[in-house]
Amino acid sequence: MVDSTLGTHTIDQALLLFGRPKSVTGFFRTLRGVDSEIDDTFTIILQYDGAQKNLLVTIKTTIITPMQDQLKYFFRGTKGSFVKASLVHCAVIRILTPLQHGEDPQAEQTMGSGMSATDPRYGFEDERTYGLLATTDEFDGKVQKYDERSKLYVGRYPSMQGHYLGYYENLVDTIHGQKSIAVNSEDSRDGLRVIELARESHEKGVAVQWS
Repeated sequence: MVDSTLGTHTIDQALLLFGRPKSVTGFFRTLRGVDSEIDDTFTIILQYDGAQKNLLVTIKTTIITPMQDQLKYFFRGTKGSFVKASLVHCAVIRILTPLQHGEDPQAEQTMGSGMSATDPRYGFEDERTYGLLATTDEFDGKVQKYDERSKLYVGRYPSMQGHYLGYYENLVDTIHGQKSIAVNSEDSRDGLRVIELARESHEKGVAVQWS
């Protein structure tokens, strides 16, 4: 997994997808071209055990990568792969602001165009940013076609609609005792723990076991 700008949010996403790791390895850098004690770039490697012993998750974030299409996600498995990019060019951007990088259409729709969160168009990505899904067996015939050259089923897979509003709807329902909280304190704690272990790893120069 690779992310160009969202930083700690990608740690949350990795934990949601794969759970707590066995160990954490971290590397931190400052690449803004200024003398600063505040890092703006990191690479974190999560290693797992048990049934996921062969899984390796890499989380990267940087603010000055000169690429036309910023790599967002890259999943590689034994039966397929998924690659997703952001179309925003980041070469001249010097501050870490998700809105300016266009990582989430909801941010631009709310802050840029002033679209209401109740608008039926809200939260949908441009088709140009759909991820490329390639699998050995057909996963979705609506979007995939068989490619003779690679011998894979390939297609642009539609992104799910973003729904910021759902977080607050769930919070209200939880307060009223109608539902359980979707984002709990344990999830937040684990995200913070990855950051702590990554910094410890960077300082010691070794992989640090989860604790």
